[in-house]
Amino acid sequence: MNYVTLHFDTSLDVANQLAEDLQTYLFNNYKVDLQRSQTNESYMDGGSVLTIVLAAAPIGILAHGIKNWLSKKDGVSITVMDEHKKVIGTGMAGKDLPAFFNGIANLEKDAPRKR
Repeated sequence: MNYVTLHFDTSLDVANQLAEDLQTYLFNNYKVDLQRSQTNESYMDGGSVLTIVLAAAPIGILAHGIKNWLSKKDGVSITVMDEHKKVIGTGMAGKDLPAFFNGIANLEKDAPRKR
Protein backbone atom coordinates (compact mmCIF):
# COMPACT_ATOMS: atom_id res chain seq x y z
CA MET A 1 0.00 0.00 0.00
CA ASN A 2 1.55 3.29 -1.13
CA TYR A 3 -1.27 5.68 -0.37
CA VAL A 4 -4.75 5.99 1.11
CA THR A 5 -7.52 8.44 0.31
CA LEU A 6 -9.86 10.25 2.68
CA HIS A 7 -13.50 10.59 1.66
CA PHE A 8 -15.98 12.65 3.65
CA ASP A 9 -19.25 10.94 4.54
CA THR A 10 -21.31 13.89 3.26
CA SER A 11 -22.80 15.27 0.06
CA LEU A 12 -20.33 16.19 -2.68
CA ASP A 13 -20.64 19.95 -2.25
CA VAL A 14 -20.05 19.72 1.51
CA ALA A 15 -17.20 17.22 0.94
CA ASN A 16 -15.48 19.73 -1.36
CA GLN A 17 -15.65 22.42 1.32
CA LEU A 18 -14.42 20.04 4.02
CA ALA A 19 -11.54 18.78 1.85
CA GLU A 20 -10.40 22.33 1.15
CA ASP A 21 -10.69 23.28 4.82
CA LEU A 22 -8.78 20.20 6.04
CA GLN A 23 -6.10 20.61 3.38
CA THR A 24 -5.53 24.24 4.44
CA TYR A 25 -5.63 23.38 8.16
CA LEU A 26 -3.03 20.61 7.83
CA PHE A 27 -0.71 22.79 5.78
CA ASN A 28 -1.01 25.87 8.00
CA ASN A 29 -0.68 23.99 11.30
CA TYR A 30 1.44 20.92 10.50
CA LYS A 31 3.17 21.77 7.18
CA VAL A 32 1.61 18.66 5.62
CA ASP A 33 0.38 19.21 2.08
CA LEU A 34 -2.21 16.70 0.87
CA GLN A 35 -3.29 16.41 -2.73
CA ARG A 36 -6.97 16.88 -3.59
CA SER A 37 -8.69 14.99 -6.38
CA GLN A 38 -12.17 14.70 -7.78
CA THR A 39 -14.46 11.71 -7.41
CA ASN A 40 -15.96 12.45 -10.80
CA GLU A 41 -14.01 14.22 -13.57
CA SER A 42 -17.21 15.67 -15.08
CA TYR A 43 -17.76 17.94 -12.05
CA MET A 44 -16.17 21.37 -11.96
CA ASP A 45 -14.78 21.41 -8.44
CA GLY A 46 -11.49 21.47 -6.59
CA GLY A 47 -11.81 17.89 -5.41
CA SER A 48 -13.47 16.26 -2.45
CA VAL A 49 -10.89 13.49 -1.90
CA LEU A 50 -7.59 13.93 -0.06
CA THR A 51 -4.67 11.62 -0.83
CA ILE A 52 -2.15 10.59 1.82
CA VAL A 53 1.11 9.21 0.43
CA LEU A 54 2.23 6.93 3.24
CA ALA A 55 5.97 7.26 2.65
CA ALA A 56 5.89 11.06 2.52
CA ALA A 57 3.67 12.13 5.40
CA PRO A 58 4.57 11.51 9.06
CA ILE A 59 1.57 9.35 9.96
CA GLY A 60 1.49 10.25 13.66
CA ILE A 61 1.51 13.98 12.99
CA LEU A 62 -1.06 13.59 10.23
CA ALA A 63 -3.41 11.53 12.42
CA HIS A 64 -3.09 14.07 15.23
CA GLY A 65 -3.82 16.95 12.84
CA ILE A 66 -6.88 15.27 11.31
CA LYS A 67 -8.13 14.32 14.78
CA ASN A 68 -7.83 17.94 15.96
CA TRP A 69 -9.57 19.25 12.84
CA LEU A 70 -12.41 16.69 13.08
CA SER A 71 -12.93 17.51 16.76
CA LYS A 72 -14.06 20.98 15.62
CA LYS A 73 -16.45 19.57 13.00
CA ASP A 74 -19.49 18.21 14.76
CA GLY A 75 -20.92 15.12 13.10
CA VAL A 76 -18.32 14.86 10.31
CA SER A 77 -16.78 11.45 9.69
CA ILE A 78 -14.52 10.02 7.01
CA THR A 79 -14.02 6.86 5.03
CA VAL A 80 -10.49 5.74 4.17
CA MET A 81 -9.78 3.70 1.04
CA ASP A 82 -6.59 2.04 -0.12
CA GLU A 83 -5.08 2.70 -3.54
CA HIS A 84 -7.36 0.04 -5.06
CA LYS A 85 -10.47 1.87 -3.75
CA LYS A 86 -11.08 -0.83 -1.15
CA VAL A 87 -12.61 0.57 2.04
CA ILE A 88 -10.24 0.03 4.97
CA GLY A 89 -12.04 2.25 7.47
CA THR A 90 -15.45 3.88 7.43
CA GLY A 91 -17.50 6.26 9.58
CA MET A 92 -14.45 7.34 11.56
CA ALA A 93 -14.50 10.37 13.80
CA GLY A 94 -11.44 12.13 15.21
CA LYS A 95 -10.99 9.86 18.21
CA ASP A 96 -10.58 6.82 15.92
CA LEU A 97 -7.83 8.19 13.72
CA PRO A 98 -4.57 7.93 15.70
CA ALA A 99 -4.96 4.17 16.29
CA PHE A 100 -6.15 3.66 12.72
CA PHE A 101 -3.22 5.49 11.12
CA ASN A 102 -0.73 3.87 13.49
CA GLY A 103 -2.11 0.51 12.31
CA ILE A 104 -1.61 1.54 8.68
CA ALA A 105 1.95 2.68 9.45
CA ASN A 106 2.72 -0.65 11.11
CA LEU A 107 1.28 -2.58 8.15
CA GLU A 108 3.36 -0.51 5.75
CA LYS A 109 6.49 -1.01 7.86
CA ASP A 110 5.98 -4.80 8.02
CA ALA A 111 5.00 -5.21 4.35
CA PRO A 112 7.58 -6.78 2.03
CA ARG A 113 9.17 -4.16 -0.21
CA LYS A 114 8.51 -4.28 -3.94
CA ARG A 115 11.56 -3.99 -6.15
